[in-house]
Amino acid sequence: MCPNAEDSETQTNIWQSIYAPPITRRLNAAAWGANLTDTDIFNLISLCPLETVAKTTRSPFCNLFTRAEFQAYEYHGDLNKYFHTGYAYAYAIHYLYSSLFTATDKRSGVSKALGM
Repeated sequence: MCPNAEDSETQTNIWQSIYAPPITRRLNAAAWGANLTDTDIFNLISLCPLETVAKTTRSPFCNLFTRAEFQAYEYHGDLNKYFHTGYAYAYAIHYLYSSLFTATDKRSGVSKALGM
């Protein structure tokens, strides 16, 4: 990984601490002795799209969660992208400018894109 890459862990952990606890409590109450954690909830929700795509049929894991819970999970992913590689990323503007320059420069080509 690039040493200048920033981390979205702070923001995603804060959001996980907000949206996951009610789900954790609900599933732990339904499955006595499961002792699920908030991180487990994130991983279980992730199984829905993963298994659905892998098996090309809706995963049973999807039935564990409500639409609102999936939206909270989706927002977790949005935060990750925004703070890790998106506009909140300190160097994103440099990438944006260089991409725009390369895409719009009349002399663009491989040598121009590589700065040759």
